[in-house]
This record gives sequence, C-alpha cells and structure tokens, in this order.
Amino acid sequence: EESKSLDFLDFIIIDTGAGIGESVQMFLNAADEIVVVTVPDPAALTDAYAMVKVISEKREHAWMLLNQVRSGKEGEGVFSKVKAVAQKNIKETFQLDLVGFVQKDSDVERCVKQRKLFAKELASVEPTRQLEAIAKALAKKMERPVLNEGNEQGFGNFFRRLLNQL
Repeated sequence: EESKSLDFLDFIIIDTGAGIGESVQMFLNAADEIVVVTVPDPAALTDAYAMVKVISEKREHAWMLLNQVRSGKEGEGVFSKVKAVAQKNIKETFQLDLVGFVQKDSDVERCVKQRKLFAKELASVEPTRQLEAIAKALAKKMERPVLNEGNEQGFGNFFRRLLNQL
C-alpha cells in the first residue's frame, strides 16, 4: 500500500510523447483524465487525432491543448477542425473539449533550448499567462471529482490501475 502515500497530490502530469504504443496505452487506461497536447503541424495533428480515436474507444471524454499556435484564432480554428473530424468519425457519445492554447514565442523557444522553465524565467509573457489559465481551468474542472469521497481517483489508485495492467 505504498501507493497510498501519493494520494495527497492533486495532479500528476505524464508526458508520454508521440505515438500510441503499448506503454502509452497503459498510461491512458490508468489515467483519471487525459489531455492531448499537439501543435498546429499536419503530422502532429494526424498523430493527435489518432490518439483521440484510441482514447474514444475506452473513454467518453478527453481534453485538447494546442501548443505553439500563432494566435488564439489559429488555436480555435485548428481545434474546430480536429473536433469536426472526431465528431464525424468517432462515436457520438465521445466529447473532445479545448482546455486552451499556448502561443508560439521566441523568448519561450530560447528558454526551452536553454532547458529553463519559461514560466519561471518569463513570468509576464503571454504564453506563461496562457499556461497558468490552462492549469487553473483544469484544476477547477477536476475540483469536484477530487473532492468526491470514495471515488476511484487519486494517485494511489492510478498506480494500482497501472500495475494491474502488467
């Protein structure tokens, strides 16, 4: 029961990288919530849609976050296209929602190349504010399930679900 020691945490974010291999699917199966992160590049969007399709086979909902968009308008437009394709080709009960987007920024790119946390180094730039808004939105959306006593969510349960797949 060592996994219970993690139950005090509110969130854990696991970046599985691109692709839908066996290990990625194990994390998807164990996760309480899933956020698909992609960029507005045709190859990346194809991969993101494939991920959404895999998720829809076992879930009723997923979030999408668009990174490195030129503007909010581009972010909304790209998401609308992905959602339209999903609605056309995936079961009707599946819901894909946009949790937000992060704009492309040369200062952020510089921080990433220097392996620095841009939100710490560049607290006042728009991408940092957008990331903070996304974190707040996710926290608010997850507030009710986290507070729901007796549910199967939480990190101890996440790791138990993950280990049960091995």
